[in-house]
Amino acid sequence: MNTVETLRALQAAMAAQGLDAYLVPTADPHGSEYVSPHHKARAFMTGFTGSAGNLLVTKQDARLFVDSRYYLQAEQQIAGSGILLMKEGLPGVPSLSQFILETLPGQTLGLDGRCVSLDQAKAWAKAVTVVDVDLISPLWQDRPALFTGEAFRLADHLAGRTAQDKLRDLRSQLKAAGAKAMLLTDLMDCAWLLNIRGQDIPHTPVVRMFVLAEAESLFLFMEDKAAAPIQAYLKELGAEIRPYDAVYAFLSRYGAGDTLLVTPSLSFALGQPLLERGVQLTESAWSARSRNFKTPGELKAIREAHIKDGVVMTRFLRWVKEQGGTGLDEAGAAARLDQMRLEAGCSDISFTTISAYGPNAALPHYSAPAQGSAKLEKKGLYLVDSGGQWPGATTDITRTVAMGPLTRAEKAHCTLVVRAMLALMDAAFPRGMDGSHVDVFARRPLWAAGLNYGHGTGHGVGAMLSVHEGPARINYGQQNTLPFQPGIVISDEPGLYFEGEHGVRMENLVECVELPTGMLGFVPLTMAPIDRDVLDPALMEPIDIRRLDAYHALVYDALSPYLHGEDLDYLENATQAL
Repeated sequence: MNTVETLRALQAAMAAQGLDAYLVPTADPHGSEYVSPHHKARAFMTGFTGSAGNLLVTKQDARLFVDSRYYLQAEQQIAGSGILLMKEGLPGVPSLSQFILETLPGQTLGLDGRCVSLDQAKAWAKAVTVVDVDLISPLWQDRPALFTGEAFRLADHLAGRTAQDKLRDLRSQLKAAGAKAMLLTDLMDCAWLLNIRGQDIPHTPVVRMFVLAEAESLFLFMEDKAAAPIQAYLKELGAEIRPYDAVYAFLSRYGAGDTLLVTPSLSFALGQPLLERGVQLTESAWSARSRNFKTPGELKAIREAHIKDGVVMTRFLRWVKEQGGTGLDEAGAAARLDQMRLEAGCSDISFTTISAYGPNAALPHYSAPAQGSAKLEKKGLYLVDSGGQWPGATTDITRTVAMGPLTRAEKAHCTLVVRAMLALMDAAFPRGMDGSHVDVFARRPLWAAGLNYGHGTGHGVGAMLSVHEGPARINYGQQNTLPFQPGIVISDEPGLYFEGEHGVRMENLVECVELPTGMLGFVPLTMAPIDRDVLDPALMEPIDIRRLDAYHALVYDALSPYLHGEDLDYLENATQAL
């Protein structure tokens, strides 16, 4: 079936169930940002492959809700389907929640309760009747099977804390809250708590599981194949292994008068039956906040990984800048970079590499097609956003480079973005400030030029976990984020995007530290040259040039011992003082 036929089939299934609307989110039972192929139901229904977005189907129409990162991509991929594109964030365009609450009052909304959070479903239930029903599986005849890989133990020196120590902390949380148990549903929380990693989600080394911890017991709901290689270690932790799907029935042990600590990713399917039995659910941010503050062991692994990653990136940048006009396309460039990382010791890339030439870079989350992607010419800009999963560390870096001559506008925009990234990296601020406060350091140069960008400036990054780790973030539009403290690792990635012309983004990962003045600030973790060919020094202030030269001196000192021949020559030239 094509998209139009599939939507009609869904509407027929809705009618049979007596539903007025049906929601198809981008989600799995763990609230994951990146989901396995099995859970890419929204992509199956729409053809839109972005990592975020929600499809709402009613009796009359279908609407795809996306944020500014995906306006252009979604428009292109749903063309001709009849799906209405809802560009959330634009004036007069309601968000998904606003649309449900304002347009569907008194109606019946169906959804797969395993893939929608309890908090979200409860908010919608104020206006609609929420029905937990899976209508997608019967339509998706060739739905990919759930993949289970073998789990492995993360060495204690990479984690910086033992799992036993973390479990003691967790149980102190139970005691303080008077709770019977804590239920962890976020795969990052589960992997972090137990110091294990896995292969169940593409590019995110986690195990598909739930963790239920009581004062004297530890229950892990996971597949036997995943648990088998670390069975003895899990036994040392006092863990009892149960089948993955058994968690739904197992939670019936809790009833009226019991308190459970839960995380925001708790699904409607897990949480609603607990509420109906009178269980008190108390949301806990303990695990998410704890993993945002990296241990000395984690920071050591992260710094070492960024040296290795920087060596790969430097070799790649030298190579790709020589490929204009050779027939190399975006997909080929991405494949070369991914292979270079794997050969250097990565277990996987940390997300699908964004390899975008010319106008395609104006799509912040552009995905180059495997066949027929744009060829890199000997002119214009090439943007590559990529990362790897190294032992104990996750990397994420973006560089925009000149493939040849640039227009004045391209150079001006690149210069502004580099100035913005360096300004945030060099910021100093008092304790208590969060990402909504410090965002202005990066955006000020762009605002002064009358420009802005629609995405956040920074996101937290896991330690061999998800490349996007909350709650730490840098975005002036999102209040009450995690206040900065030493040990937080976060991205610094301003950008500018001009539809049909070009896009620019530069990204370093940085570590929050205490400065000699007692203020907080950042030091760069990412070590890779910024292409000086994209810059117009006449548009830079003296402080911008000092910041760039200081960063390039760090890059040269860090990487030069590991590069040779043409790669070392390239590094020496690329990091010379401006």
